[in-house]
Amino acid sequence: MSIGKIVKLCVLAGVLAAAFAVCWFGVRPWLAEHSPSAERENLYNYFGVSVAHPDEAPILLGNVTLSERAKVVDGVAYITVDYARETFNDGFYANNEDRTLLLTTAEEVVMAREGESAYTRHAESYGAASPMPESIPTDYVPFRIIGGTPYAAIDFVRNFANISYALYEDPYRVQIEKEWGVVRTTTVLRGASLRSEADKAAPVLRDLKKGDRVTVLDPAGGQSEVWTRVKTDDAITGYVLSRRLSEAQETEQTPVTGYVAPLYTSLAPYEKICLVWHQVTVADANPYLFSMLDEKKATPVNVVSPTWYRIADASGALDSLASKDYVEQCHARGISVWPLVDDFAEGLDRHALLSRWENRHALIAGLMQAAVDYGFDGVNIDFEIVPEDDAEHFSQFLREMS
Repeated sequence: MSIGKIVKLCVLAGVLAAAFAVCWFGVRPWLAEHSPSAERENLYNYFGVSVAHPDEAPILLGNVTLSERAKVVDGVAYITVDYARETFNDGFYANNEDRTLLLTTAEEVVMAREGESAYTRHAESYGAASPMPESIPTDYVPFRIIGGTPYAAIDFVRNFANISYALYEDPYRVQIEKEWGVVRTTTVLRGASLRSEADKAAPVLRDLKKGDRVTVLDPAGGQSEVWTRVKTDDAITGYVLSRRLSEAQETEQTPVTGYVAPLYTSLAPYEKICLVWHQVTVADANPYLFSMLDEKKATPVNVVSPTWYRIADASGALDSLASKDYVEQCHARGISVWPLVDDFAEGLDRHALLSRWENRHALIAGLMQAAVDYGFDGVNIDFEIVPEDDAEHFSQFLREMS
């Protein structure tokens, strides 16, 4: 080959190399902008879970991610008792001082003690006529106090609420369902990427393979021209190219309906109640009721409330001025008796009385036994000095007594 041809070939090669370089550096930014990103999203970051606190788990209620967080201990998911009460069953009540979690219904008190792998049904049993307490063993701890906050295991909560849930790992996340209806699902037709945003440049959350089922979450209920927002079976929400999905199908969910809350019922058989209080400070004052009633024959009294009971101390002990003859004479006149119970004792530790299970239990048991012994028909709770901080404990006392 002549030197001239060699020179020409070298020049041509140089021109081609220069042209390639121009094309490459010109096209490369366009390719970077329009080619699918292979970047992987860190799911801990995506769910807002700190690696320093891997036991925290986001809660998804339906398709909404809550600010509330669950805790995972020994593979068991826990939610705060406050959240359980506000969202699933308002009968839950926890007390860090006596380390108990209670669920109070119209029929029973269910008790779980902190750290124990069991709970008790009919914990309120007051006598032989009551259902006996029943210990229910569990393969988890129903109640824990974590960092001073009371938590209930979701497995325990769902015994008393119509919910379903699943716990997923890496990172932990809790999917809870409490409402059911029609959902739209679709099948992945061929391999696709689930992305954090409706953009090819967005990071990949999960690789989807042919045949995977996902739930369609488009607000309008249909698929967009390019992207569809979906949720995987393990509660990861993102976007996938619509052309990679089959036509969505509607499916009716099967609701959880196994729990039926017992109803509180009234025992008062009156259309109207005309009640009078009878001031009784000594037992000898009891007989004076009837002469006073005879003087007021025109008054249609059908309930009388004698001031018989005063709480003696924080243990729930009662001072009593009750009279069985009094009740029998009232009943003979068609009058019901609802004795009054007051909290006027000087120096009474109301917090200790109301906040501790044993003390509430003793007070209620004493009143229930008195109702049996004397035959009266109701109780008039006249607590007038309840500290604001003990309002929740007072409400729990009323639930348990009811």
